Amino acid sequence: MPAEDARAVRADMAATERVATTVDGVRAGRARAIGRAISEVESDSDAGRQIVAALAGHVGRAHRIGFTGPPGAGKSSLVGMLIERFELHGDRVGVIAVDPSSRATGGAILGDRVRMENHAGGGGTFIRSLGSRGETGGLSLAAARAADVLDAAGYDPILLETVGAGQADLEVSEVAHTSVVVLPPGLGDEIQAVKAGVMEIADIFVVSKCDIAGASQTRADLLALLRLRGPEATGIRVIGTSTVDGEGVEALFEALNERASQREPGVAEGSLARLVVRRALRTTELELAALPRARLLDLGARVRRGEITLEHAARAALDAAQELAKSPAIAARGRSSSAASD
Repeated sequence: MPAEDARAVRADMAATERVATTVDGVRAGRARAIGRAISEVESDSDAGRQIVAALAGHVGRAHRIGFTGPPGAGKSSLVGMLIERFELHGDRVGVIAVDPSSRATGGAILGDRVRMENHAGGGGTFIRSLGSRGETGGLSLAAARAADVLDAAGYDPILLETVGAGQADLEVSEVAHTSVVVLPPGLGDEIQAVKAGVMEIADIFVVSKCDIAGASQTRADLLALLRLRGPEATGIRVIGTSTVDGEGVEALFEALNERASQREPGVAEGSLARLVVRRALRTTELELAALPRARLLDLGARVRRGEITLEHAARAALDAAQELAKSPAIAARGRSSSAASD
């Protein structure tokens, strides 16, 4: 065997051994192995994909709880107080905090993690930050994979807290069994914007900072909006909390435990199905963009002349794009663009 081939074989064997060691460490709950595994699956490396496959049979036990809401709502402090409750209850808590990314390094700024760790009492809580990196397209997948690692390591519940702005809030909620939307008092008319966004994903609403003025009105506004939604909003709780004196935190803790006892076993597969759809749409967009403009103009002209319908033209464009995508160069460009979007 040529020396170069022998080196490649040894490198593959070493990589396989490292993956196996990491997987064993995750299953044993070793923090260093868990951190290494999350780094690999977050970056979607070859090792990360092998780790995901190896752990697939050991996930689905943990209750995954997503916390979303605007910046400054007090999500991190609330999650910190819940960590205390879960630890007192004897639970091993896993936390994934999606933090803003540093413009200089691309890494997570870690502000949420610092606030949460102030509450962790050494009861085995594992806190990991994922940087937003200015992208949201792959955020659900990164969070889902990180949650899978913590799940396989025996952490339950797993708390996922978003950066608190934009599509990331909606995406992280997709990998959770229970979505908690945290809103501060004094939103006023801005609560209408909430209805158009995160309003629809909430299983539990929390009015934070209920020790300050305006909290009662915000709670009343939320209840009114839920009544407008009708039967579909039945069972959605609205809970006021304060991290100053702990008001309402126990009620939220009990509501989360109730949700845990009622949830379907397994991971939130619906979220991954939605990710598949989004990736399919992105792939189709890239394929259509590669079509020669003359081809699209010809299809448009045929529609104008009444030779084919718009539906037939769209189908012809898709078929042509898929044929073109079979070209190795086009396929490679698609994979590169897809990876960049993650």
